[in-house]
This record gives sequence, C-alpha cells and structure tokens, in this order.
Amino acid sequence: VAGGGSLPGLTIPSAGVAVAVTDADAVMARLRDLDVVARIERGAVVCDLRTVDPADDSRLVAALAAACG
Repeated sequence: VAGGGSLPGLTIPSAGVAVAVTDADAVMARLRDLDVVARIERGAVVCDLRTVDPADDSRLVAALAAACG
C-alpha cells in the first residue's frame, strides 16, 4: 500500500517470490547481510519483484539460495 497523504489506501500492483522456510527470522537476517530487502508473510520470506531491477535477478536468486541453503 502506498503511503497516506493524498492517496490513502492506494495499492500498487506487483508480483513476488515467496519462499517457505523453517526459520524466517534467520533467513531475513542473512538476506539483510546480502543487501536484500524482503518481508515475512505467513511464515514465508517474500521478495517483492516490483523493487528488483531485472538486471539484479541473478543476484537475488543467488542471495536467496545462500540465505535458505
């Protein structure tokens, strides 16, 4: 959801990748160390692809593999 102000409640369409993990907090900590911003949703780690430059796709894949491996 976009910030308040003149557009409260406005949603921005996006797509994401959700990864089911056993310890979401640990995975999030590893991702932060790898400069990846994600969120936890229903126990899964979610990366919002709207915020990822397509040129960084392989970097995101490598970070997720390292953090979840």
